[in-house]
Amino acid sequence: MSGRRRSILAGALAAGVALAPAVSATPSTVGQHHKDTGSAVVRGTDGLTYQVTFELDATAGNPSQGAVVSVQYKACKHNGSCGFTYTYGLALSASQVSFPDANTAVVTATLLGKPLHLRWTAHPGSPGSSFSARSEGDDLVAVRDPASGGPADFAASFFGMSCGGNGEVFNEYGIFGTPVATETTGKSRLPAGFAAKRGHKPSCQSG
Repeated sequence: MSGRRRSILAGALAAGVALAPAVSATPSTVGQHHKDTGSAVVRGTDGLTYQVTFELDATAGNPSQGAVVSVQYKACKHNGSCGFTYTYGLALSASQVSFPDANTAVVTATLLGKPLHLRWTAHPGSPGSSFSARSEGDDLVAVRDPASGGPADFAASFFGMSCGGNGEVFNEYGIFGTPVATETTGKSRLPAGFAAKRGHKPSCQSG
């Protein structure tokens, strides 16, 4: 790491830049980065089991900030075989994402005409744990504080239903590139297993 990048990183850490609501992102943002993940399992009305994963990627600081979220799902049969993984990628505006503190993230958006509401609440590790650093080329230099982030309570409202599951909050300070929304490969209509059929509704299996 060059002396200039060390001094920039040290400045970001010393300033303790707070993660703010997201707007558009540009490369080499100096500040804070959240990369939070969650998962849920749903029993569909078509008899299939749906494995759903969520990922929030957000940066904030100087000179800019931004956030994107992705939702992926695949349908699995009783024998364990699963079909194709469908992905939806969304760029988030300032009003659609918030970080009440370093251990909490909230997303409020719309997907396939249904509310998309995601919430992570992390349980940080021991303050006595060591810091970790990573560097990837010229666009990423980061230090992670073990006293923030970690395994998280995760709750999601999506595709017309609500479900809990497993989550993880990853929180670090440094120099970061642009969050880029994942390409959408999913269909423009609600997955068949999430549509009510003859009075039956999908059920959450993970929380």
